[in-house]
Amino acid sequence: MLTAATAWLAAEFSGRQPETVGLDVGLSLIRLFGALLVLFWVTELLGKDLERRTIYFVLAYPFPRSIYILSRFLAIAGLAAMAVIGLGLFTLAAWWLVAHSGYEQSNQVYLHGLALTLPLIWLDMLAIGAFTILISALSTTPMLAFFVGLAFTVSARSLGPILAYLASDQATTKQVKIYQPLLDAIHWIIPDLSRLDVRSATLYGIWPDTATTLWSSAHVALYTMIALALAMLFFQRREFN
Repeated sequence: MLTAATAWLAAEFSGRQPETVGLDVGLSLIRLFGALLVLFWVTELLGKDLERRTIYFVLAYPFPRSIYILSRFLAIAGLAAMAVIGLGLFTLAAWWLVAHSGYEQSNQVYLHGLALTLPLIWLDMLAIGAFTILISALSTTPMLAFFVGLAFTVSARSLGPILAYLASDQATTKQVKIYQPLLDAIHWIIPDLSRLDVRSATLYGIWPDTATTLWSSAHVALYTMIALALAMLFFQRREFN
């Protein structure tokens, strides 16, 4: 409801293009709340088991520890899918109210673009969840995984715009010299989640390049699987005192 109300209010206070503004704010909130929800779920489903020592009851069952990690990831993936669908419906409800308010904007929105925008937001959430699970498998406190996962989210979503800025004419030679080597190294460690933000397809009908979108999606999906595999490996070898 908060997503729908905020999107509707943003559209109502917009001087022009209220439908576009409402959808833009709604999609931004889905990405924001989606990431926070994933971090919260990992903390509750995995971190709190370790903190409260209830993990010992789970490990007593005759199945590999990797199944425990996989089950937690699948649960988070399912919750993330329901969250994206639910928040997407609330955003559409806000758009419907704005569209039937009596003001007809000059440029239409392209709601069929949500068929691409929302699944990529879900993939973005899966990558955040897999990385945070990996940190949880290594850490002893749930809040450490939460804050490291939050830092990962901000870094991965900001990486693309920063690299684009350094490649533009606005960046100074000193900035490029200092930050470009560091960011090139970081690019091998974290994925560029900003490439999964394709809201322009919904807002303006500007669809991203198909090859770039497929490559970016495959890269993030591969990163998610690697992070999950490492979490299983580290958790399998972890010693509990």
